[in-house]
Amino acid sequence: MVKYEQNESVATIIIDNPPLNILDETIRIELMRLFEKVKENEDVRVLIIKGEGSRAFSVGSNLREFPLERGVAGGRAKVIFEQQLHDLLESLPQVTIAVLRGYVLGGGCELMMPCDLRIASEDAVFGFPEVKVGGFPCSGGTQRLLRLVGVSKAKELLLLGNQITAKEAEKLGLVNKVVPEANLDHEVLLWVKQLLNLPWQSLKAIKRCVNAGAVDPAKGKELEVEEYEKVFVTWDMREGINAFLEKRDPKFRHC
Repeated sequence: MVKYEQNESVATIIIDNPPLNILDETIRIELMRLFEKVKENEDVRVLIIKGEGSRAFSVGSNLREFPLERGVAGGRAKVIFEQQLHDLLESLPQVTIAVLRGYVLGGGCELMMPCDLRIASEDAVFGFPEVKVGGFPCSGGTQRLLRLVGVSKAKELLLLGNQITAKEAEKLGLVNKVVPEANLDHEVLLWVKQLLNLPWQSLKAIKRCVNAGAVDPAKGKELEVEEYEKVFVTWDMREGINAFLEKRDPKFRHC
């Protein structure tokens, strides 16, 4: 099952499929539904995604569910659905935070990469083992990984299928921050508090421009113009400039 919680402007999605939070078809369908729900919820500005318990964020797909008997059509349907799921997550207007404990493998890694921010406990373990069972990360995983860590390291992780530690993942840029397990939730709350105090229109614009530029730099520059036109006339930009000039803290209205 997948749990959904909302506390004012912060929503939390919890993958609850013990013991390793496998992403079976039912779980992915529910994630799709919840991502659509969050996308339409203008009250939500931050979305947290995590796995239940401390053993795993997720170890990815249930191999017993692979539609091998359907041949090419089965493989194509699976890939397209999962790509759509991850593309939807990446395109959400909200700032998304993946909270990573324990094993983060295969489809679990593919699910965390579309998130804007990724924070891990020191005991987290990352890897793309698909090649060891005759597959590869095809749900956008090859493309997002190369953008995060570069071509050379992406090929190393994908071709060998070896696991890496949280510290190695941080060094590569696969995750943003690694903290002791006992501090993980506190660090997430600090990020959330900071994000909620920043102007919502600016956060959305930044996310859209970075996402576009990561794929097509020219498109990213065009979008900067469009987004800045919108941000330039917001109440928050006027308030931010006035607060700076008056040497006081701004009081943003997120409009």
